[in-house]
Amino acid sequence: MVSREAHERRAVEALAAAYSNFGESILAVARVGFRLALVVRFFFLVPGPWLGSASPRVMLAIASTIATVIFSLWTAALAARRAFRTSTHVLSALIDVTLCTLALFSTARWPDAGYAGLIRKPDVAFLCVLVFAGTLRIERRAIVVSTLASLVALFALAHYDVVANAPRAVCSTSDLAMMAIMILVAGTAAWLATLVTRRILVRVAREASSASRSRDQLRVLMREHHDVRTQISSASLHLDLLLGKNVSDSVRAHAATAARAVAAIGDVAEGIRRRTFGELVASEALATVELGPVIRDVAACVTARFPAVALICEIPPLTTVELFGGERGLVHVIINILVNACEGNGRAGASNISLAAAPDSVRPDFVRVEVLDDGPGFQPEILRSEGGSGLSMKAGGTGLGLGLVQSLVDASGGEVALENQSGGGARVVLWLRSGRMKSVTCAASGLEAKLAPPSPDTITFT
Repeated sequence: MVSREAHERRAVEALAAAYSNFGESILAVARVGFRLALVVRFFFLVPGPWLGSASPRVMLAIASTIATVIFSLWTAALAARRAFRTSTHVLSALIDVTLCTLALFSTARWPDAGYAGLIRKPDVAFLCVLVFAGTLRIERRAIVVSTLASLVALFALAHYDVVANAPRAVCSTSDLAMMAIMILVAGTAAWLATLVTRRILVRVAREASSASRSRDQLRVLMREHHDVRTQISSASLHLDLLLGKNVSDSVRAHAATAARAVAAIGDVAEGIRRRTFGELVASEALATVELGPVIRDVAACVTARFPAVALICEIPPLTTVELFGGERGLVHVIINILVNACEGNGRAGASNISLAAAPDSVRPDFVRVEVLDDGPGFQPEILRSEGGSGLSMKAGGTGLGLGLVQSLVDASGGEVALENQSGGGARVVLWLRSGRMKSVTCAASGLEAKLAPPSPDTITFT
């Protein structure tokens, strides 16, 4: 069995690898942009007959540009596959320093008019930028290697500049030391930033790992609930058989008491299931889900369970909403509302239900879902409560269904409104936040909810 520490360590490594590969992809884009800027500067801003020329300086500029583009494409492809490791990060840092050194070498090898030395030109500052940009790799070894390689490149370029361009090139010891200090400062800042980033990633990974374990335990609890319900049903059946036999009054009284106790245990187990399912859905990420397919599937399930109820839905196509738990959360919300309407107060339920969903014309960031029924409506105490939490219209009900709907919609940034219609029946209105994908507004078409029976993959009712 994998230990908790090993599980967290793998989670940290996976998260760091994901962000470091993403950082390499950003560096690939920045590298190409930087090289293109150098090409524009060289051919269009620096005096000289460069266009159409085949001088060594032009050949070096073209060759280094091609090499940079090829290297950037390679790193981008590698990052897309999340294939970067410590060794490849170090190699990427070394190649970056090499390409930058070639660009600086061309400046020293073919100096412009008024040239006063490489150290006095702003181009050298790119070594500092290059070192600090390595923070995106989130790899401390790559930063150390990049810093040392940049220092070596700086001293080598300064030496060549003095030898090749004296007496025009001026390179005092103080100027060289100042530039070396700037590279060291950039490397230190990058190293510290990487250290802080990794510590943040460790905390995030641990919290994600803990949340993952909690979700796994909740799923186990949901599976075990099924076994508990099976045993409760078996006990209820045997008690009903006992009550049907010719037994003494004392035995019958004890059996009736046991039957009520078993029924109460069943209600508690159902409450645990609902709370567990709500927590499981709420623990998932905020996701975008298309409204139409979910409502159609839920309508098919509800109609299969309540065939006497006429259910009509109006759903504009491609309307998306954001909800914690995504599709599972939306199914949980819609199915609770429709089943509550069908069951009513336990003695009388709705015979006609209509559901209409459309983007809200008053609040454009929301989708409005309205459910109307001709049932007994809500009791006054439910309307006075917070979304019906803890209250039920049915005798012995827990009210957890509406409470979880309220909690899930509120947590997702939406709203729930409960009221009774003037002509009788209940009215439930949901305002759900519109999804990130653009909704296509078109005429809503009626969908009779008397659909085919649900497939094994859809929700079943027990």
